[in-house]
Amino acid sequence: MRQILLLVVVCFPLSQFIVYPVLGESSAHIGLVAAELSLLALAALALRLYRWIPEDVFLLNAVPMAALWSTLLAAIGAALLASAFDQVVAGGLEAIAWVPPLSAEQMLVRIQLITDMPSALTVVLAVVLIPALCEEVLFRGLVFTGLHYHHGAAAAIVGSAFLFAAAHLNPWQFPALFLLGLFLGGLVHWTHSIYPAILAHAVNNALS
Repeated sequence: MRQILLLVVVCFPLSQFIVYPVLGESSAHIGLVAAELSLLALAALALRLYRWIPEDVFLLNAVPMAALWSTLLAAIGAALLASAFDQVVAGGLEAIAWVPPLSAEQMLVRIQLITDMPSALTVVLAVVLIPALCEEVLFRGLVFTGLHYHHGAAAAIVGSAFLFAAAHLNPWQFPALFLLGLFLGGLVHWTHSIYPAILAHAVNNALS
């Protein structure tokens, strides 16, 4: 458990404050992809170092196709709910004059902006698919499994959701990210597989 939490504490600061700034100077998308892949690399390093079994740690269990279709529909609903909740929270924070810096909002728009077909493919890869895979491997793989093994399902769902939301270093979106994390953790608990969570995460990113 200690190794898993230490890995998370190391992973996100490393990816956000070192990998992304260095490689993101030329392209925000390249920086984002490199930062996300660094999470995957550190998780793979931990597997090798501690001789963990990937199938057990990452819950690489097959799921029926019907469960994936159900996940797709549920993910759309969860993404819309999280978005609406985020708007409510943003309105409340705006009322007390606590709003995100303009530079952060501009960066978010720049990363998600689609102007033509090449930029659409870039956004799908850098914003939708790679973050869904890498973040789920870390949070609903390593973190969820470790918490579940030591403290049970409730701690795994809540704890992985909290770390997932906190690691994004965006206090303005923390409530919505935490809500989304609870849903993703619930999917892993109900299906005993990480694949539905990866699918749901990608759906949420796409809809955003």
